[in-house]
Amino acid sequence: MKARVIKSCLAYLYGSGAINEIGTFCNDELSLTGKAILISDPTVWTIAGKQISENLMHAGFEKVESVFVKGAWKSEVDMIREKIRALGATVVFGIGGGVNMDVAKAAASEENINIITVPTIFATEAQTMALAVFRDGYRPNIRPILGCVVDTDIIKQAPWRFQAAGYSDFMGKTSGIADWELACSRKKEFTQNFSGIFGYELAKLQLRLLHKYAVAVKNKEEKAFDLFLQVFMIDGEINQLCKPGWNWGTEHAVARGLEDCVDVLHGEAVGISTILMTCWQGGDWKNVKKTLETVGAKVTAKQLGVSDDKIINALTDATSWVKQRPNYYTILHEKPLTDKTAQFLAEMTEVI
Repeated sequence: MKARVIKSCLAYLYGSGAINEIGTFCNDELSLTGKAILISDPTVWTIAGKQISENLMHAGFEKVESVFVKGAWKSEVDMIREKIRALGATVVFGIGGGVNMDVAKAAASEENINIITVPTIFATEAQTMALAVFRDGYRPNIRPILGCVVDTDIIKQAPWRFQAAGYSDFMGKTSGIADWELACSRKKEFTQNFSGIFGYELAKLQLRLLHKYAVAVKNKEEKAFDLFLQVFMIDGEINQLCKPGWNWGTEHAVARGLEDCVDVLHGEAVGISTILMTCWQGGDWKNVKKTLETVGAKVTAKQLGVSDDKIINALTDATSWVKQRPNYYTILHEKPLTDKTAQFLAEMTEVI
């Protein structure tokens, strides 16, 4: 295998009341002091930001400055970079959801300083992924995350919609794996190294566990809820190690046409798209839908707040989109969707 860089998080602080120990974690485990910038928003500041700021000051940080961001835009990153230079910050904390963490990761990486993520929801893998997604196409090279702090009390108290969206996003591996297997069978993609095989088998195990413990996770039973959170935490590491082709299949191509709608979360779009594409692949879409319903995820166009036409257009647009990308080989290359078949598929799965 050709040498490549694998970026992974150095240390985790995980469990009940974790943010109360964040100062000690920074001092003792990460050898961090100096000046810090906290990236959050007004809601997250009340939930966790203020407490983190006080804890860091108590732990001996010289200065802690808080900045609210408005969205995943390069302009927000540029604004944070200016504040980093003005303060002489040594570390940036991304607190909240994917947008806050992605802006923090990008700004810290561009300024070559440390990054610590503190998720308050689990709707994406942003807390451990050395990747940041921006709406304007900005794609910075992200440094390895130095530390990740997961306070399980805060996650449990967060609006369940976000965790359900995260569950939905992860279930996207169902159709992603099927597309990858198809590509391998057509010799369009190959796994010839141990890390790829390991990641593939681990992804299937993770899916089985999430199906099995869906009820317990929804009820926030401690062991099952820990399983859900830790599956998400290590997934970012697995993606770095294995560079998996199954992590992005036709479900994400379809989701592209849904998540541009107002108030639609990425994971919600992926969940509904996974139901549709698993059916189109001939897989057990009913089991996917049952699990998503069990965890309280959205499984219909009405629940998602989009029209039937939007679903059909997303399906047909995905067919055109994947065919324009030679690096992908999916079920839509062999079974393209037309307006007629897309409507049939959406009605069959009761998405519309």
